[in-house]
Amino acid sequence: MRLPGSRRGTPRELARLGPQLRSVTDSLLLSAGALQLLPDNATKWLRFARLVEATRAVRPALPQRTAAIADLEALLTGPPIASDHVLDHEDPFEGPFTAPVLFDDTEYLTVPGAIADAATVCQFLLGALDALPTEARTARELMCRDAVRLLWISDTVARRGGLERWQAPTYEKGRSVHIPAEEDRQRLEAAVYLDDSDLEHQFGGIESFTDLCWPERRTRWRRDRACLTDDRALVYPLSRASSSNGLIVPSPNQLALSVVHRVAARAVANGVHHHLMSAFERAVLADAERICRQMSWTPLGSSLALAPFGNIQDAVFAFDADKFAHVVVFADDLHGYETARPLAATDSTTRMQSISKRMKQVRDAVASLDPEGEVLHLVLTVPIGRSMHADPIRARANRRLWVVPSVGPF
Repeated sequence: MRLPGSRRGTPRELARLGPQLRSVTDSLLLSAGALQLLPDNATKWLRFARLVEATRAVRPALPQRTAAIADLEALLTGPPIASDHVLDHEDPFEGPFTAPVLFDDTEYLTVPGAIADAATVCQFLLGALDALPTEARTARELMCRDAVRLLWISDTVARRGGLERWQAPTYEKGRSVHIPAEEDRQRLEAAVYLDDSDLEHQFGGIESFTDLCWPERRTRWRRDRACLTDDRALVYPLSRASSSNGLIVPSPNQLALSVVHRVAARAVANGVHHHLMSAFERAVLADAERICRQMSWTPLGSSLALAPFGNIQDAVFAFDADKFAHVVVFADDLHGYETARPLAATDSTTRMQSISKRMKQVRDAVASLDPEGEVLHLVLTVPIGRSMHADPIRARANRRLWVVPSVGPF
């Protein structure tokens, strides 16, 4: 297999691989999914996503054959899939390699993958579905249907792959990818392949998953060429096998994030995203309050006489002799959320300005209670995929402010 050399590995260069992949599309998709079930490959998720993108970009040729290990290794360790630009983005894996998600009284095992705390965010978001208004009942049913199907697939694949709850990842910087011996590789490939009999009893067969499969025809959404991966894969996380009547799960480490994205997209489409994210922030704050109490921090509540401020979810605690902690949740409000760009950056300056005003209210209230008291503002940022940024000058950020990057570190 001849690979085009490149430093950056642009989408155009990925597309050039197409003609060489047509006869091994099933094999490459199975390998990509199988290798993601290995903790040793935790930091290599970006390469697997790019391999899936290159493979999905071509129409499969029949008959299909098995890709040679040497070709698979070459694809995953050199450009354009593993270009220098891609390797620069391979950071230490954050959080556990596997995590459970509880939904509808059933625990599902997930491989969080690309986004830190994806399983935790998924858990909070699914818990917020009960807060949707009654007129959104149909939308909620569709959200629950998406969640049940994707979480069931995630759990089935992970357990078939021999994974357990709270497994730790392995971090190793370098070009190499762990490709196991043939017997283990075949076992893992079987884990990411689902035939009709697997799905018949639970969901009525493969046809019940058509809307989750990568479309055979070109999608109407354009790829965001500024991204290293095709984020449309979160809309269509599954692939139909071209040589058999089965489903391939090419990116098991993105299924939890796919649940989050599909729920968010449906909420925006039905105009209930404000209800959803308000409930989401309340759930995150409740968990943060639980942690604060475990640290023996004293909740002040009504003693500060603070009135609610907009839709901001926050709480104030006393600790030490003259110290106060203001915990505020800063989550994506889904403003301008695009189905085809679930990981696009979003300007949250306006939201941060509101939080900044709330901080001043809290400081004034604390000063009336204890003129010598000091306030530490803890801003708990909880992105659901999109990176949130704010202009610190326009937002008037306070010096006594600590931004906690996600739920886990808090």
